[in-house]
Amino acid sequence: MKSFFHFLLLAVTSLSGLSVQAQDYLLHKKTNVEKRLSKYGSRNNERAFVYATDSTLRLSVQDSTKRKMDITCYFDGKGSCYKETKTTDCDECFQKYLNEVLYRKTYKWKKVNDALYVSGKFWNMCIVIDDKTAFSYSIIHNYMDKQKQKKIHESID
Repeated sequence: MKSFFHFLLLAVTSLSGLSVQAQDYLLHKKTNVEKRLSKYGSRNNERAFVYATDSTLRLSVQDSTKRKMDITCYFDGKGSCYKETKTTDCDECFQKYLNEVLYRKTYKWKKVNDALYVSGKFWNMCIVIDDKTAFSYSIIHNYMDKQKQKKIHESID
């Protein structure tokens, strides 16, 4: 049953029409994410670089005609992405990217406070606004216990 839900989550996030938006890589395998990130620069005519470590992949867009943007994907011991962090260098860009994620009605995002949003119980994700890094947020899968997330989600109007 759990694998069916992972398949469904992968299918929904993969069908997104947006080229590189956070939330598009959660639960994907590292090799698949690396291929997709590597194609970003040529697909969008931008200077983009992918940096890899054992547990992360980072796409860094450094184009003189566009604003700087980084997406970092974090992988668990099984090689599945459990966290995506997007960082930009301007408030307007940050708000645009964050709003693109929040407007995805499928996830039923609800604002808990200025630094935390939770998805509907089925998705078991949250968005955490980084208070230490300007213009940065992370989308995290399995951030908290499903029952706790359900209670929080249902308690917000």
